[in-house]
Amino acid sequence: RVKTLLARVNEKKALADLDKDENRGYVVGVLGARGGLGTTTIAVNLGAGLRARTKAEVIVAEMLPGQGSLAMDVGVTSFNGLVDLLSINKLSETTREKVRETLVQHKSGLKFLLASDRPRDMQLINQIANYEVIVRRLSALARFVVLDLGVGIQPFAEKILPLCNEVLVVVEGVPNTILHARALIDDIAASGVGRKSIKVILNNRIRSDTQLPSSQVQAKLEHEILSTLTPAPEVFAQASRVQTPAILCQPESLTTRQITKVVEHVTEQEALPR
Repeated sequence: RVKTLLARVNEKKALADLDKDENRGYVVGVLGARGGLGTTTIAVNLGAGLRARTKAEVIVAEMLPGQGSLAMDVGVTSFNGLVDLLSINKLSETTREKVRETLVQHKSGLKFLLASDRPRDMQLINQIANYEVIVRRLSALARFVVLDLGVGIQPFAEKILPLCNEVLVVVEGVPNTILHARALIDDIAASGVGRKSIKVILNNRIRSDTQLPSSQVQAKLEHEILSTLTPAPEVFAQASRVQTPAILCQPESLTTRQITKVVEHVTEQEALPR
């Protein structure tokens, strides 16, 4: 019993020591109102844009074990970083150096914390305390940290969302998705994130007359849309072939300009006093 109590004290001390980390980076969470909206693609291209603009350290992290897809997109074979960190039993062992060792360097200059694609690893999604430590450590390792949070609010969101300086919600111009997004924004705000720190990206992935224009989506959401991405399957297909972010693959494309708008917003917000 004494050992158990001492272990709890040490874990609390380890969490308290996290607050002593200096030079915390700017953390941006990206999540989708539903699946298939390109959340990971937006997270990666936002990270690439931040890296290109600032030349600073940028980390893009997948947060869903067992559902990783980024490794294949960027041509990386080592993708167990997140699983390894979530599997650590003692939080005190999740040191800054330990987290740094799990990061994968990409030719674009980005650093990735990658999740596995093995379904059995999904059980680690309930390692909530580990998630908090991981994000805090990441924020001490880079000027910008972009978190791919997947769809909706996952079990670890209660700890993760309040650590984000901004949260980007990805939607599409479809009525049902807009309804989901409205509820999602309310839930994010209830978790402790100010509504002004919640931004919406309208990602129209396919050309369709059934999708609503951005003005109508914004009105139905009752929330400002930061940027609208128009369909560009050719751009993203080429990016996948050369295993690099789309905005680096075609820097003069309309897609790059649309994502650059998000990059400019994030850099402006990061420069403000916190």
